[in-house]
Amino acid sequence: MSVHSGDHGSPPVSQQELKETMRPELNGQTWELDFKRLAQALSPKTRKPSALAGEPEQFDILENYDLAIDKLQFQIDKAYTSFARKKPEKLLVKKERPEREHYRSFIDFPNKGIGSSLAQLPKDHKALYQDLKFYPDGAGVLGFEAEELDNLFWSPPDEGGEQIAIPVELKNNWSKMVLQAATYARCMFRASPLRQFVLVIGYNVDRGVIKIRKE
Repeated sequence: MSVHSGDHGSPPVSQQELKETMRPELNGQTWELDFKRLAQALSPKTRKPSALAGEPEQFDILENYDLAIDKLQFQIDKAYTSFARKKPEKLLVKKERPEREHYRSFIDFPNKGIGSSLAQLPKDHKALYQDLKFYPDGAGVLGFEAEELDNLFWSPPDEGGEQIAIPVELKNNWSKMVLQAATYARCMFRASPLRQFVLVIGYNVDRGVIKIRKE
């Protein structure tokens, strides 16, 4: 599988050049949330009638909204139990293996998690990423079913190729992984300038820890 920019009007830029561009922008601009808080941030939401309109310079907060996911706690618990019974940690290769060997085994982890979640959701529920599937070179794609993908694009051409919805990066170093994730986010914002956020999944192959970065 190969990844293309889909932008034929600009000269190619190396990953290292992109990293050096993003490094000063990331300085001190990182926060860490638990998975529940992140899920709430991504959940469909309706503003509470009691929530007053804030000043333009103020941050909005989740407490101002009724969150769809808060009404699904029973289904979430069942999905988690179902996923845990599959012993997903056994899907991951041993940490001492080369980085590239981790990708194919890793993508089964989120795919089975998605399957467990969808099996518990009401049939009429519309989730943001319910048509998501991950592929071996580390990319989630929406609404496409195949065993392999030959071409993925940040901004696909009119015909052929699929657009990346969630990039995945596997490394043994968090700081390098965050920097790489930032370059993916920059590419995705350039491909879709009106998007509100970008998600990138990072997996530390040495520690066996997954983090989801929201740009």
